[in-house]
Amino acid sequence: TIHHASGLCVALVTQSASEAILHLFHNQTTTTTTTALAFLQESFPNKSQQDIRAECKQFGLFPKQINNVAMSCLSGGEKVRLVLAYTMLNNSNNNHNSSPDVLLWDEPTTHLDVDSVDALVSGLQQWNGTKIFVSHDAHFIRALCNSSSSTQQNNNHTSCHVLIPNEAKLRRVPNGIDTYLRSFG
Repeated sequence: TIHHASGLCVALVTQSASEAILHLFHNQTTTTTTTALAFLQESFPNKSQQDIRAECKQFGLFPKQINNVAMSCLSGGEKVRLVLAYTMLNNSNNNHNSSPDVLLWDEPTTHLDVDSVDALVSGLQQWNGTKIFVSHDAHFIRALCNSSSSTQQNNNHTSCHVLIPNEAKLRRVPNGIDTYLRSFG
């Protein structure tokens, strides 16, 4: 049984979220030269340009990318980072005053190069919410789940849990993912 607080906001980002955002983009605009900033301003008219830029920057999208590059020309990694910024902005636009309490993300590093993964990790380490993700990216998992690196950077309690499918249990991994993996020999 799962119990959660009243008003808890969970944001879900699926593997196909990039395509969904691009589909939304194509439905909202008539030009393929629209930039990410223009798209986000159209999607969130109540958000200031400063708020939109700050959210994009937190996840490694910088002014050159969001001001000058057409969305149709963004790399796969840039699109994934745009999806995360969109998710955070969408949550704070939908009767919530801030980003979601819980971020549930399926394969967050799909289409990302190493620098993009590092930018994503940095943004997620700074974000003060619960992160639940499915990933096969060892670098990403280590960066977020090894207690020493995450706790030192944001002074929050960090814990890693691993779903054990054949036991149907969620098991806490107290000393980081590498300790857990070494337990298998």
